[in-house]
Amino acid sequence: MNKLSKILQLLDDNQAIDIIHISVKQLTTMTDDMVICEGRSQKHMQSLAEKIEEDKSLREHYKPNLSPKGDPDWIIVDCGDVIIHILSNCARKLYELEKLWSNDH
Repeated sequence: MNKLSKILQLLDDNQAIDIIHISVKQLTTMTDDMVICEGRSQKHMQSLAEKIEEDKSLREHYKPNLSPKGDPDWIIVDCGDVIIHILSNCARKLYELEKLWSNDH
């Protein structure tokens, strides 16, 4: 199973809400794929991020890096070629990352 598939499965297994994958290879050089999802609460969001960070199979070439703890509504996990955004429902509606990174504009 590749890294992206593993991340998507891990988020699904841990009940992340509305998981979206966007390929951004053609839009940026900082990463290949972006995953956006929601958590039910701050504790759930932190748990999702920690599950990704702790998964040894995702550490083969790059150790996942959590964003600094400070914003309770948006956690970023940098896995190199995949960046995961875990947001609260309010933050997701406010920032509309799906629209921002969509290939349709």
